[in-house]
Amino acid sequence: MTRWALVVKQLEGSGESLHWNAQLIGEVTGTREEALAVLRQHAQTFETRHPWELHRRVLCRDGDDGFFVMNRGRTRDFPCEFRVYEVLWDSAPPMPGLAPGGPGGPGFG
Repeated sequence: MTRWALVVKQLEGSGESLHWNAQLIGEVTGTREEALAVLRQHAQTFETRHPWELHRRVLCRDGDDGFFVMNRGRTRDFPCEFRVYEVLWDSAPPMPGLAPGGPGGPGFG
């Protein structure tokens, strides 16, 4: 079975020091479609760092590999990207307890 890494890229920091940060949020062993279904659930429920006061959240498909979420705050919008990547090589074995199509917890061990 194929291993998939689930990654979120979001803005961190504040003011002039806002920067993009990527974080591994899970792992799926199964088909690409199964990985995308799990990723979509993450995209719908993931609690982003910004904005502090969420007024609206819009989920969009972004090509074939992920989702784009726009989080509207009181004073500005904060974009967030969710992507699925095929794991081609890993220096450690897969995380224990992975089921086909199921999330693997916080990510690589």
